[in-house]
Amino acid sequence: ARLRLLARLLSHLSRALTGIEIHPGARLGPGFFIDHGMGVVIGETDEVGVDVTLYHGVTLGGTSWHKGKRHPTLEDEVVIGAGAKVLGPIRIGA
Repeated sequence: ARLRLLARLLSHLSRALTGIEIHPGARLGPGFFIDHGMGVVIGETDEVGVDVTLYHGVTLGGTSWHKGKRHPTLEDEVVIGAGAKVLGPIRIGA
């Protein structure tokens, strides 16, 4: 319970300092890179692979309030351009 609270507090602090919102439950692979990150949103059940790049204004969002997988999965070496909105439990790449 303490670690969840700490993760949530760190998420809020990071958002305030950077303009990037990453849910503590998101799974991010090594080499993940956010370029000019203002306005980037990454949801709770997002899965991001190795060497993925996101540009500013990208949303990796869910399409429901139901529990379970509801956000996108980005495979390795995917690039998502500025302003893109990727919604729902879809898979991009590979």
